[in-house]
Amino acid sequence: MSTPFKKHFIAPTLYDKKGRPYCEAPFTATRDTKRYICVPPPEKVIPVIFVPGIMGSNLQMDEARDFTKSTNKALDGQAWKPDSFSFLKAYAFLSAHERRVLLDPNNTSVVNSVDVSKSGMDPFRLETKETQENWKQEFTRRRWGTVMLSSYGSILCHLEYNLNKIYYHGDINPYWHNQIKERVGLDHTGTRKERDWGKMSGFVALTDDELKKAARYWYPVHACGYNWLKSNAEAGKDLATYIDEVLGHYKSLGYTAEKVVLVTHSMGGLTARAACHAKMGKADSKVLGVVHGVMPANGAGTAYKRQHAGFEGGGSVVLGYDGPEVAAVFSNSPGALQLLPNKRYGAGWLRFEDAHKKLLFSLPKADPYAEIYRERGRWWRLMNLAWMGLTKSDVRSRNVLTRVWEEYENNLDEAEGFHDDLGDYCHPQTYTHYGDDPKQAAWSSVIWRENGDWTWSPEHKMEVVKNGLLQAANALGNVVVRAAQAEQSQRQVWDRNGAIRTEYSSWRAELASATDPGDGTVPATSGVVPQFKSKCTAAMTGFDHQGSYKNTGVQELVLHNIAKLAQEAT
Repeated sequence: MSTPFKKHFIAPTLYDKKGRPYCEAPFTATRDTKRYICVPPPEKVIPVIFVPGIMGSNLQMDEARDFTKSTNKALDGQAWKPDSFSFLKAYAFLSAHERRVLLDPNNTSVVNSVDVSKSGMDPFRLETKETQENWKQEFTRRRWGTVMLSSYGSILCHLEYNLNKIYYHGDINPYWHNQIKERVGLDHTGTRKERDWGKMSGFVALTDDELKKAARYWYPVHACGYNWLKSNAEAGKDLATYIDEVLGHYKSLGYTAEKVVLVTHSMGGLTARAACHAKMGKADSKVLGVVHGVMPANGAGTAYKRQHAGFEGGGSVVLGYDGPEVAAVFSNSPGALQLLPNKRYGAGWLRFEDAHKKLLFSLPKADPYAEIYRERGRWWRLMNLAWMGLTKSDVRSRNVLTRVWEEYENNLDEAEGFHDDLGDYCHPQTYTHYGDDPKQAAWSSVIWRENGDWTWSPEHKMEVVKNGLLQAANALGNVVVRAAQAEQSQRQVWDRNGAIRTEYSSWRAELASATDPGDGTVPATSGVVPQFKSKCTAAMTGFDHQGSYKNTGVQELVLHNIAKLAQEAT
């Protein structure tokens, strides 16, 4: 279809200091008769707010902490800044104790600190430097700099660019028609093929009329970093406050702005659910709908595994090479503890097996908080007190040990209360996608599996595994357990030479590798949980947890879901 737009230049939309859009048409030579068209955004606004996952928001220290001179210089007052190489380099060399001191939930707050212009504005690279500088200021105002742009910059740009070009040059944008409405694309040979959005439940394709309605709105994309060390209940209340600020801002500019759309990653899904929940943020009436990505709806067994063996893969260098480096931060963070399997996760996810993969017993029977997380003496408990970021002098102080464990139990109380209040609540207009990829295995079940010889009776083995004491642990997922009573862990035997020797019973075990389909962090069994509360659910493959929003299929599906949510706008 031929339209006047195709015969003219379309001037890029710019923004003043308050975020009010405008256009500039430059003067050209008289011989240049191709005119500029200024296309203002619609007067009805549906702001889109992106909510990141754990460790995806930038934090600063409220009060300085005393590290080495060189470390203080590298940290530059920041508590967490994952887009900064100099910060990550300094953080990687911090001890477990220093990590606990740095990432203190009571001494940290969100900061809008990332330079947007250096963080991958891929759809806008062809624009002039002046236009990019203008957009940088606007996107900073919209708090893009509060989140980890190396992970989320591409989805923020993708949404900003494509949501506001559903109609382009006077017709349905070919990208929206081919890649999203028809779910058809081109492979590297130019052959048309169906775009894979995974196994879909509740999927209904967009129509031309729905795209036309969706195009009647302006979708300014915002980000909302939060203090992920604190409870998601508190983060949810902060998000609810920001929703009010965003809607109020556009109303003050003369636009009609009634509701926002939330797009979440991982733990950000818990924050968004809290923001809408009647006992927390109470913002459900101001949210048109929520698009959840790779959300650990009921937690993830991976969180338990990392307290005993650290992070896996390349991220271990910074995030935590071994159990102590992870536990030091995790134990002091209500938000992080809320990623553990909750009471809805199911029974028996912590398994104990012999060398032949035969189940010895499993936990929890019903309540992981009582049976696992609050355990202090059992070798398989979640937290090893000595690994909770204590100094050598701290370990020798009974008062310090008591205080640190009490603080941990208070954090557990806060996490459990949040899980109990949140329940299975989701916003009525919810769309969900998650990883269900065998190549990106995660820990749905966590298995302690025997990896040594056992010559004693099966009954004695069961007693040692259930009630034994930790004899040794390498903090990378290997343990040696002995009987609780010393006299029960040794016996006299004859050796080959006819001499008597003492034999000790020690059960050796290691954490088994992940085998459950997922995204490398969240198992599919937790990601699928909101399915029966979602309008559309997609079980997808081809991405890892942190990089999910860089996946082309995920980006397309999110656009599709937001366009569907626009149909609910009045």
